[in-house]
Amino acid sequence: MAKQTTERDKLYAKVSHPDDHIPINIEPFTVNTVAPEEVEIRGVVRGMRNGRAGGASGIRAEHMKEWLRDAVLEKEKEAEDIEGFAGKGGRWRIFVKLMQIIWEKGEIPQQMRWMTVVLIP
Repeated sequence: MAKQTTERDKLYAKVSHPDDHIPINIEPFTVNTVAPEEVEIRGVVRGMRNGRAGGASGIRAEHMKEWLRDAVLEKEKEAEDIEGFAGKGGRWRIFVKLMQIIWEKGEIPQQMRWMTVVLIP
C-alpha cells in the first residue's frame, strides 16, 4: 500500500500553472464555507437520483440512502426501546463526519483524491 501511495502521489502531484491567466467571465460571488449540518446532508442525499454509476469509488446514491435509512431506523427503534438496532447508523455517521471534515479543511483525504469526486452543492 505504501508503494502504491507513493506512486499515486507522484502521478497526481501538483504542477505549476502556466503564466497565462484563465479568463473569468462571471461576476465573483461569495461561497458559503460553513460545513453543512447533518440535516442539510440528509436533504441532499434524499434528493439524489438512483441508478447512476458510482464512479471510481463505487458509492452510489442507493448506498448513501441505505446508510441514511439505517440511521433513521436505528433512532426510531432506539426511541421505541427495541434492542438489536444499535450501531446500524454507523456508516451514515462516518459519511457525515467525512463530508464535514472535507468541507472544513477544504481538502479531500489523500487516497480519495485518486477517485472521481463530485461535490454536492
